[in-house]
Amino acid sequence: MKHIIKKCAVTGCEIIEMLEAAHIYPYKGSNTNKIQNGLLLRSDIHTLFDLGLISINPENYTIEVSHKVFKDNYYSNLKGSKIYLPKRNESYPDKNSLKNHFENIFIK
Repeated sequence: MKHIIKKCAVTGCEIIEMLEAAHIYPYKGSNTNKIQNGLLLRSDIHTLFDLGLISINPENYTIEVSHKVFKDNYYSNLKGSKIYLPKRNESYPDKNSLKNHFENIFIK
């Protein structure tokens, strides 16, 4: 079995203790508890994602940053970067879930 590197989809952070599994579409039971509805995120990025202050453009998997945190240079520099995607296409984040987050939760 190949070694799987676990890292934040947004920052590339590989410090396991700082990583959390985030649901793209809010958890609603087993139907939403699938790998395609999840992102591995560093804890601060997970919080910003859940609050709608960071999102992923569903068309090109690039990071979008809300105007509310854009003044912070670290987070504003993430804007436009592409997320780290799984090696297997079938494990990619679901575009419909990303679209829901981008259109209904993200604070532009």
